[in-house]
Amino acid sequence: MALSLRDSESGSCWVSYAEDGEILSTFDPLFPESDYGTRPEMLEQLTGHGAAISNGDRADAHANAVRAIQPRLQCTVPQEADESRLLTIKIADAY
Repeated sequence: MALSLRDSESGSCWVSYAEDGEILSTFDPLFPESDYGTRPEMLEQLTGHGAAISNGDRADAHANAVRAIQPRLQCTVPQEADESRLLTIKIADAY
């Protein structure tokens, strides 16, 4: 499993989740209904991130998604992550 979270200074945000080389969910948190993954319901079932996004302020969509996803997948993106490196985290034994 892999999780990629992007939040750039330009305002571009993106969340992607993959299993076994297949991108199951990939979306901009401002437009979560436009998910380009093959099975977007998988990430929603695992994390409930949709409710976190819709219950918060639109400007906080990415932060709300990250706060819902990371603990439920038992992973954390390091605070010192450099956006230019487009950090991706492998989730070992998540469930």
